[in-house]
Amino acid sequence: MNKASEFIILGIITVVVAIAPVMPVIHISAFITRFLIGVMIYAIMAEGWNVIGGYTGYPSFGNVVFFGLGAYVTALSMIDFHIGFLISLILAAFAGALFAVIIGIPVLRLKGHYFAIATLGIGEIMMAITLNVPFTGEGVGLSLPIASSSLLFYYTSLIALAAFIIFLKLILSGRLGYGIIAVREDEDAARMMGINTVIVKIKAFAISGFFTAIAGGIYAYWSTFIDPPTVYDPIISVKMIIMAVFGGAGTILGPVVGAFIIMFLSDFLSTHFTLLHTFFFGGLIVLTAIFLPKGLIDLFSQKKIGWNYFIKNIKKYRV
Repeated sequence: MNKASEFIILGIITVVVAIAPVMPVIHISAFITRFLIGVMIYAIMAEGWNVIGGYTGYPSFGNVVFFGLGAYVTALSMIDFHIGFLISLILAAFAGALFAVIIGIPVLRLKGHYFAIATLGIGEIMMAITLNVPFTGEGVGLSLPIASSSLLFYYTSLIALAAFIIFLKLILSGRLGYGIIAVREDEDAARMMGINTVIVKIKAFAISGFFTAIAGGIYAYWSTFIDPPTVYDPIISVKMIIMAVFGGAGTILGPVVGAFIIMFLSDFLSTHFTLLHTFFFGGLIVLTAIFLPKGLIDLFSQKKIGWNYFIKNIKKYRV
């Protein structure tokens, strides 16, 4: 990334950091507040997928399982045990990390499409279990208490997203971060260099599960109602993958940029062009894979943007 791009991105980050905390105070509309909460929840999920898919190189199609688990742990903690929201959210986060470790031990030994299919299957299994377990409400779902203000979700999402970005920046500059990148670039070579690749992958998966579960917990209380088909919907995994890849998988800010742009376009199209909205995600996947395989962050880092950039991508990444 060139100096000019770094300066622009740093300037944008500075503006966002300065404005985001005070936006609710300046009386923005309820619609915009709700939109921003949705963006931040999806940004957390996209960043969570980015840890295992973008940085570690293991394309998980089952990260929705952590989202659903976080939603249900939060809901059950609040409803059955009368635990406060923030404590319930912490419990959900650790449940997500623990579950990632449990399923990661066998699943992360698989590679490529075998790993992707296995993670997709885990999500379907969790939906089936939740649909048939009485204390989860089975197919009826669970109703949560209504919060007094949406600002709780706004600031919780903002703090969680900011903490995730800072945490990710710190670990990527340390020993674990170097191990994660080494696994992505060449796992066999990393193993030969003495890196315990299994432990590295499990830690990355646990980080992904931890924060994705937080997103699920925030969503559960925010929406006040959850059921298995909603929180274990495979489309949620697809959306977080698209957001990460579109913004720039393997970069810290890419998933956040992707989440904001895609949520904005999705809301706009669903409001004004209902038919076009149904083709939106499918078309975006195809166009991104062909023209922007490295995402928008890579595009912004170019000194000069022109057709040659897209033509070069087509030639470089075609089969």
